[in-house]
Amino acid sequence: MHTSTANIADLNEAVANRYGIDRAQDGVLLLVTVRDAAGNGTDPGDLQLAATVAALPDPPRPLALRAIQTAGMTDYIGVFNIAAPASVQFKLTASRGGSRADIATSTELYPR
Repeated sequence: MHTSTANIADLNEAVANRYGIDRAQDGVLLLVTVRDAAGNGTDPGDLQLAATVAALPDPPRPLALRAIQTAGMTDYIGVFNIAAPASVQFKLTASRGGSRADIATSTELYPR
């Protein structure tokens, strides 16, 4: 499982359209990719994802993730609407079949 973030304003038009995101909104996109060790897509099956987001120093709050299909693979995106400047922290928990993985990542949103 890998995560990446992007300022919504930095998304190109094709990516924004594919993800159904309005680039005029302020905020950050979280992209979660689930792959096997060889980098191939895996069947989401019973995968459970839970995410939180916080604009520091505010406390974390739940972040909705939605599945998207990319080149035959399932990825997940979440959008956090916030105006710059902001320090944003994401925490993600993935569980499947009794196994669990936690990831935390942060990003800075700068004024444009």
